[in-house]
Amino acid sequence: MRLKPRDDRLLLIAAFKIMLRRYILADKMGLGKTLHTIAFFRALKNLRNVPGPHLVVCPLSVLSSWMLEAKKWCPDMRFIRLHTCDIDERARLKHTLLNASASFDVALTTYEMAAGTTPLARALCSHIQWQCMVLDEGHKVKNDATLNSMALSRIRRRHTVLLTGTPLQNNLRELYCLMAFLYPHI
Repeated sequence: MRLKPRDDRLLLIAAFKIMLRRYILADKMGLGKTLHTIAFFRALKNLRNVPGPHLVVCPLSVLSSWMLEAKKWCPDMRFIRLHTCDIDERARLKHTLLNASASFDVALTTYEMAAGTTPLARALCSHIQWQCMVLDEGHKVKNDATLNSMALSRIRRRHTVLLTGTPLQNNLRELYCLMAFLYPHI
């Protein structure tokens, strides 16, 4: 099963206008936020000629799911997995990021890799201008004093999308932190 061109157009009409800003997609778990995001990347590439690079930061527990869904629904797009424990492989991935960012459309990594102190994490933060950064489980940045929030806020990107299946609590401080992450210059 593949996404049909009309699916791209419908998604683009609804989402691209939002994409001009930064936003939070909050919905119950299991309702397709991952698939919608993958389809959105495809719509940006195919209908708006915005190939990327895009960055998805997610928990390690769902990284494989992101890769499987991407291959299943958008086999024509190039997704790269930026997660490994092997030091040599990290060096190769860093080289790919710095010298061949046109060789992929979407990079998928984990919070641990993106917020770490490795050369790969530094390359994610400072050497690439990402078109869109998506944080799966975006509520992880609801506290601006955490390492995740501070490290991810340094990533250079044009647009930010926070995906969350966890409802926002009636906590003004958490809401402020999420909005400050989305709009750091306000």
